[in-house]
Amino acid sequence: MVLGLVSVWAWISPPSMFQPSPIPPPPPIVQKSGLRMDVYMVAVQILRFQSRTGTLPATVEEAGSDPIPADRFEYAATGGGVFRLTAARGDHVVVYSSDQPLTELVSNAQVVLEGAKP
Repeated sequence: MVLGLVSVWAWISPPSMFQPSPIPPPPPIVQKSGLRMDVYMVAVQILRFQSRTGTLPATVEEAGSDPIPADRFEYAATGGGVFRLTAARGDHVVVYSSDQPLTELVSNAQVVLEGAKP
């Protein structure tokens, strides 16, 4: 009986010595690289849509992409076939304009996310 009560207590309210320590957040460079890769994936979908239809989509969803999970995400067609994506997570903000090469956006993000030294 006592063992049963101790077991229930350990499941409902385990003492701190039995609780795992929380996983620390990734380093800031990894967080920003992840955000840049998210923006890259959306940009590629929009560019594919533009290539297929000859126009920019009215929304990101129309291009076949979901909005980025971010604190703030904006897509805007700025005219002349150019669009801008802005995404923010915490202190990290990534802005991409389609008149810039995608390689500038990605930079070393893939290397950072794969765990190699940037």
